Amino acid sequence: MKKLFSAQDCKNADQNTILNTQIPESTLMEDAAFSAFTLLEKDLQAASKILFLCGFGNNGGDVLALSRLCFLNNIKNIAIMLCPFEGTFSPLCQAQLTICKNLGIPVVDNFDGFNLIIDGLLGIGLKGELREQYVKLIEKVNSLNVKVIGIDTPSGISDSSKSGFGIVCSKTICMGLRKASLYHPKNRAICGQIIDSHNIFATNAISSNYILLYDKSDINIPKMRLDSYKKTRGHLAIIGGSGRYTGAVSLACKSAFHVGVGLVSIFTEQKLINLIAKTNTSAMVASYQDMTDLDKFDAILIGPGMGDEHDDALIKVLMANTNVIIDASAISAFCRVLNSSFDKNQIKAKIIMTPHIGEYKTILDTILGSYDIESPKTFQETLQKISTILNATLVVKGPTVFVCSPNELSIIDGANPSLGVAGSGDVLSGIIAALSCRDTLKENLYNCAVQGTLVHQKAGEIAHMERGFYSAQELTNFISKSL
Repeated sequence: MKKLFSAQDCKNADQNTILNTQIPESTLMEDAAFSAFTLLEKDLQAASKILFLCGFGNNGGDVLALSRLCFLNNIKNIAIMLCPFEGTFSPLCQAQLTICKNLGIPVVDNFDGFNLIIDGLLGIGLKGELREQYVKLIEKVNSLNVKVIGIDTPSGISDSSKSGFGIVCSKTICMGLRKASLYHPKNRAICGQIIDSHNIFATNAISSNYILLYDKSDINIPKMRLDSYKKTRGHLAIIGGSGRYTGAVSLACKSAFHVGVGLVSIFTEQKLINLIAKTNTSAMVASYQDMTDLDKFDAILIGPGMGDEHDDALIKVLMANTNVIIDASAISAFCRVLNSSFDKNQIKAKIIMTPHIGEYKTILDTILGSYDIESPKTFQETLQKISTILNATLVVKGPTVFVCSPNELSIIDGANPSLGVAGSGDVLSGIIAALSCRDTLKENLYNCAVQGTLVHQKAGEIAHMERGFYSAQELTNFISKSL
């Protein structure tokens, strides 16, 4: 796992290092530039002509220092483009520019002939909306058929700026600390491969306020005891299926068994019992009307294929004293129940909700009415707020997955579009539900959500390597391999 920081925490780390250690700010810039040079040397050597795009701040200074290192290491096919739209260069940026000019590095005003651009136009200090000059320049760069590498952050991305617009990079080199703003669902694809520079900050200068970034190497699920059997591996109830929507229940059921759950009971519409029983021969299948004594289940998953006619089933589940995973149609049902006369104090369930971005907006509309999730900062703040109001763990699915409880927030960086297939969410909810049945995990729903998401991501990675693209049904066959 890695740590992600806000722009302000990164600035504080810079200033605290200077104050606590007396390392000059210029030395930190040199360290950052040298780290970027060593990480990018192959890219720089391979390019036929490199343009260093420089703004007026210290991010521009980093890129100018990098251009100097290229020049001194016999990479002479370079030029600088200056874009000081704010009027005045920072002192360090000006000092680096003077050195570059004294070395004879050319300054140009067009993009002709370059096949690599190093982006140092705007850094993490960007606040609010971009000025028109920057918008036009970013659009111009994005229109070129040229490889771009961002230094610290792609220009246009920051904590408080509207997400989804910036210079599109094949790589982003984070200077010193990795930035949380890169992982907003609308920003992630803009950043390309995200790489950390070598550390340039004093350890005691770095904030303890960070978001954890998990990847598939962080899967950590305790092994079952050798004497485990069906009644000790957990009993999961899956509630769903309506009309012609029968596949979602089957995907969730199969996924749960592949994770290792011992027993599955499915509750569905009376007319679907025979059909669902035939395709889920290892599960016990009954009707919605047979849902009694729900407290006996180690966990309940409600929503896959459920449709909009079974809000009463959700109310029964919310009153059960067990772990409850609310997915798919049950998310809309949950929002309707919140707006009804149902006494919210009757909710006993310990809840995980697994909305995609559209379903998450339905939750926001219901609870907040007015909200802003367009910037990384407001997106994270709103997640924390909703999780606290609902006293629930949220798994918000997108290009990156955010897992949030009232006291914790983490991100799983998927970057695997092969998982974007119908039914993939049902597989994920089945995995999380099965894990929340386990004695070793069921008391920590946040950890169940994180680990379940990682297993889903790992299964998708293995499936993609072996099959290319695949169906959700095929994806379930790779769950056990991911464990």
